[in-house]
Formats: sequence, structure tokens, C-alpha cells
Amino acid sequence: SDVCSSDLEAYYHRARALVALGHVEKALEDVERLRDQEFIPALLLEAGIAQASGERDEARRLLDDTSKLAEEKWRSRDVADFPCEDVESLIASQMRKRQSAIAEAS
Repeated sequence: SDVCSSDLEAYYHRARALVALGHVEKALEDVERLRDQEFIPALLLEAGIAQASGERDEARRLLDDTSKLAEEKWRSRDVADFPCEDVESLIASQMRKRQSAIAEAS
């Protein structure tokens, strides 16, 4: 089902809390709700859950898919709305951290 944009962060933070409490399956239910909304933080959380579960190939696939989606979203943005260099640097840094964590785990 569709999730209202105002609920995206709430579902994401609930999913993070559920993971922290060891309720991974329930967390993945929230992530599933957010997948159709293309909410990048939730998709990265899903990749992290896959990696932590030992599903390294799935984690890599999810990370690659999310990276492509983030790039598409970034390229389609209204440049006037963002401090471009700072945001680009932050996104690149976060993606490197995720890729490094998955590579180290393999």
C-alpha cells in the first residue's frame, strides 16, 4: 500500500528501532512499505540487514540498485534547491562507507 510522504521517516525510524530490538522480520515489513516510495534511507537499511544476515550478494545487489536510484534522483533534482557540492560530497561519502562495510564483511 502507498505510504503518505509524511510517514516515510516514521516507518524508516520504526524499522531501525525494530532491527535494534532484534525484530528483523517486522522491520523488513516497514522497509517493504517504503520500497515503492523509493525512500533511499530505507533501501540502504535493507541492504544493511541483508549484509548483517550474511546475504552478501543480496546486500551488494541492493546497494547497487539503491546507488543507481539515488544517482537518478540526484540528477533529476532542481539544482537551485540544494547546496550541490556539500550534498554531493555527503552522498559520495555515505556510499563509500556502505560499500566498504560490505566489502570488509565478504
